Amino acid sequence: MSRAVRCVLLAVSLITALVANPASGQPDPDQPFGTPQYLIHITGHGTTSGGVKDDALIIHPSEPDGEGKSADERLVEALAASRAALGDISEKLARSDMAAFETQGRFIESRYGRDEIDVSADHS
Repeated sequence: MSRAVRCVLLAVSLITALVANPASGQPDPDQPFGTPQYLIHITGHGTTSGGVKDDALIIHPSEPDGEGKSADERLVEALAASRAALGDISEKLARSDMAAFETQGRFIESRYGRDEIDVSADHS
């Protein structure tokens, strides 16, 4: 066997051994990241003087939104805002109901007088 053939066989056997048993600490080429990565195509961004066109690709470690917040953070913010809005609406409705109740009370008082109103629960 010639020296060139032996070198080629030796190179093939070394490459085969490395592919079959990669050294510890070497990344697996089929799984280079431990978590999913997102390929994002950036087409532009805004500035105070208008839009700027871009054409770039980046790899991002988590699925981003426009402001860099996760879905969980968005949900917590939305729930807090909803809770505050419902509280405001409930308070406004309660004030409106109280005002209407007071108005009706004044009407009844002016119409029938205070002495003629029977406030007892027993009407027998």
